Amino acid sequence: QAEIELVDSRAACGAMGLMVMRACQMRANGQSLKATADWLTEHRLMFNHLFTLSNLDYLVRGGRLSKSSAMMGQLLHIQPILGINPDGKIEPLRKTRSMKKSLQSMADQALAEIRSDRPAQLLIATSDDQQVAEQLKQLILAQLPDAKIAITPIGITLASHTGPNCTAIFYESLAARQ
Repeated sequence: QAEIELVDSRAACGAMGLMVMRACQMRANGQSLKATADWLTEHRLMFNHLFTLSNLDYLVRGGRLSKSSAMMGQLLHIQPILGINPDGKIEPLRKTRSMKKSLQSMADQALAEIRSDRPAQLLIATSDDQQVAEQLKQLILAQLPDAKIAITPIGITLASHTGPNCTAIFYESLAARQ
């Protein structure tokens, strides 16, 4: 006789994890299941995702990038930064020319958008490069030393679209993602 509420998160991987952690906090603070589910539905677009990858092959396989664009991108060392749109679909946000610049760009955006009304809690996920994930963590901590940042393996859903060499950051932002 369990009480169940369904929430369409329109999120992936670590953003869903942050939503679950937020729901647990709300329930521990005495919020009803219905109030928690309603809050998550109302605020689901405030849980943001940014990710980058160095291998464009999986974007080609998924129909998100043409073969010729992928070939040019590989030749020019293009590192796309991708996000999840309000409908829950992957979309390109911008391009950089190296992993270092890509990580800095993601850190800059996250730092600009993170909620400032409570301690920052972020998740960094990686498909197979712990060193790159640690670099991203250090970029955030350099500007936000009290942030709580966990590094985890990337979720299988996101990994199936991006393949290896993907690094992602997830956080709760001040405004809904566009």
